[in-house]
Amino acid sequence: MSDGHSNINRDNTIPNAVELRHTGSVVLVCAIGEHMGWDELNGIASDPHDHTVFTVDSYDHLSTMLDPMRAATADGKLSVQ
Repeated sequence: MSDGHSNINRDNTIPNAVELRHTGSVVLVCAIGEHMGWDELNGIASDPHDHTVFTVDSYDHLSTMLDPMRAATADGKLSVQ
């Protein structure tokens, strides 16, 4: 979960995500807030971003991400490339 603005070790965020993806992991991003750092969010998430970056305006709406995330992981659109 992120707003796309790293607070700790920000220079390592995207390189660490790239390293994780190179292990074969598919990385989903749950983004919360109104002022998101899209470059960082997309740098963390696996491709295609329209299936791996999920956003809500507030923590109160987190549960609305569940069905789209389940659908993205269950329909075979996400695979290691």
